[in-house]
Amino acid sequence: MGRGRKPADKWMPPRVYRGKCKYELHPAKGGAIALCSLESTPADVWAAYQASLQKSILTVGNLADQYFKSTQYKRRRPKTQEGYADSWKTIKKVFEDVDATKVKQKHIRQYMDKRGLTGEVSANRDLSLIYNIFAHGFERSLVRQNPCVGVRKFPESPRDYYIEDNEYELFLSRSTPIIQVFMELSYVEAARGQDVRAIMLSDIKDKGVYIQQEKTGKKQLKLWTPRLQDAVDAALEIRKRILLSMSKRGAVASMYVLINKWGQPYTADGLKTIWAQNKARIKKEYDMSIQWTFHDIKAKGISDYEGNKQEFSGHKS
Repeated sequence: MGRGRKPADKWMPPRVYRGKCKYELHPAKGGAIALCSLESTPADVWAAYQASLQKSILTVGNLADQYFKSTQYKRRRPKTQEGYADSWKTIKKVFEDVDATKVKQKHIRQYMDKRGLTGEVSANRDLSLIYNIFAHGFERSLVRQNPCVGVRKFPESPRDYYIEDNEYELFLSRSTPIIQVFMELSYVEAARGQDVRAIMLSDIKDKGVYIQQEKTGKKQLKLWTPRLQDAVDAALEIRKRILLSMSKRGAVASMYVLINKWGQPYTADGLKTIWAQNKARIKKEYDMSIQWTFHDIKAKGISDYEGNKQEFSGHKS
């Protein structure tokens, strides 16, 4: 049985003792960890003690930091990285300071059930990130198990909304010029918003417009049609007006076809914002709302294409 503390030392944290010049923490496994000087106040000693314990615990936040710095994460598509960054904002509120070695399947399930109340799809995306964080730790023997294994995602039904021609044309005619260009390029090229945003001046070729899908890496040349030519001409006219405005300010634009008023390419949030503003304006001015999303425009383009739809879309199946 160990000796009790001296009356003058009873305020000290467990396993903390006075060393030669510092207060020291003596872990059960042996050794000594310097905390702070002997001149420190009891409050300072306790603060140093808590900080030392926190450092010795591998939290989910620590594990996430390692994953976000890993090669596996950096190899992921920018769109996936953006999604993971959004997911982590929610996950960290619950798990950031939790001991990673003590997280079990039941804790992940509880998180999923609560998160699913506000969005099952978002919960599924969160689970993907948590799984990858723990997989990274498991492969490096930092944790003994991946608590996400065996935790099921919520079922997701693929969207199958087809935009009727009259719906599309009516909304298109009432949209702002930049939205009209985004819609038409997405439709005639069967391209996602992220791929339309990425079109550069050098992608405009003699035979058509070069597209590389960010999601699949598929490279395609969309051949000229009158409608594609009209969309590209409209985009270049908008760009010309922006350049004229920028020249008065002495600013320099990027080499992207679709640029904002600062001469920079649209970000995912930028496109999302002007799309939402356009929808809200049309709903208010014309009492019109739509049940489809910008991403559904690509699906319409594929459905309306008369030819090899798989080859045209760039889909694997």
